[in-house]
Amino acid sequence: MKSRVVPRTLSLSILWCCPPKAIIPKAKRIKIFITDTTVTSRQEGDATVTEYRLKGQLYKMVVKPVKGAAYTLVDEKGDGKFVRSGEQLAKVAVPMWILLRW
Repeated sequence: MKSRVVPRTLSLSILWCCPPKAIIPKAKRIKIFITDTTVTSRQEGDATVTEYRLKGQLYKMVVKPVKGAAYTLVDEKGDGKFVRSGEQLAKVAVPMWILLRW
């Protein structure tokens, strides 16, 4: 008798805590079509610069030098000051512990 009561009680408690899917409202999907996007590539010295503009305003640049890794510059606030994307990760201090010393 006890073995039947526990599973039923458990299943009823799960149903009570989690509402059925019919009650949860579905999220509305919003489709955004951006047609005023312009992508321009140009050669500047030894690097290729690709500019991304939205409605005429420059918001992102990708610089691919001949030697070295490519990097991205992004205008985060829209004020014309570009910051390397991923720069916040470089400011993270890596913990360095001394495990053994002899």
